[in-house]
Amino acid sequence: MIRVLVVDDYPEVREVIREYLAGFPDEFEVVGEAADGREAVALAEVRCPDVVLMDVRMPVMDGISATRELRLRRNSAQVITYTGFALERLEVLSRLAGAACHLTKPFRLGELCQRIREVAASSRQAVAGES
Repeated sequence: MIRVLVVDDYPEVREVIREYLAGFPDEFEVVGEAADGREAVALAEVRCPDVVLMDVRMPVMDGISATRELRLRRNSAQVITYTGFALERLEVLSRLAGAACHLTKPFRLGELCQRIREVAASSRQAVAGES
């Protein structure tokens, strides 16, 4: 089971992602939702997601800053950032902040699920290699 935290300032986007992932009850569990990066960092500390789906552009704290904060706190969640702006700079900044993957909207929900699976699997392999 892959534990997922969904972070987007638009409730409709969070709902679509949550409902889609609910269609795979043996594979994904949405452990929380946040409307900004600050909420995401706080929730990640208590909900312990495997993967955080993080919009880049949000109020209060953007997704890149939140990703950086998660890494500074040594949170083990893998972050997938996404944005509707097809700017290479945003992908580079997301990766530098510690994101495992970056997507540009619109993306297919099937592609999102595949990326979640991939980053969760790579994280588990890394942990197994450290043992």
